[in-house]
Amino acid sequence: MTQLTQAAAMSSKLQSAAFLPDEVVDVAEGEFMGAEATIKSIHGDIATVVLRGLGIDDPFDLNISELRKHFGVGETVYVVNGRYKGQSGMVVRVTDNTVNIFNSVVGEEIEVFKKDIKQASSDIASNNEKNHPYEALMLVKQE
Repeated sequence: MTQLTQAAAMSSKLQSAAFLPDEVVDVAEGEFMGAEATIKSIHGDIATVVLRGLGIDDPFDLNISELRKHFGVGETVYVVNGRYKGQSGMVVRVTDNTVNIFNSVVGEEIEVFKKDIKQASSDIASNNEKNHPYEALMLVKQE
């Protein structure tokens, strides 16, 4: 287990930070544990959510401590806090508390807390790709 994973396991309260409306989350505790939900609004420690894929259309309130950020392999994310703040990349592995991201600009895989990333908008992803000195096919040797 990496140091980052150990730190995350010891501090589960950190995982309930920085949720935003329209963000997809996993319900980690309670009656709907394991379900995905979309946050509609946040008021203090309470998030109003709509469950996804369970046929329940009515919004209801959950304590944010019951929620975890949801990320899937292949999604493009942006690091908003921590050592790698400002980097973006594609999710290549997801654990309970951390996500591994491959940053194609620098060719490096990084591990970050779920609480420190958000889904990247198309603007962020395209800007990151434009900020490197290479063009498509530039590294291909033609004979």
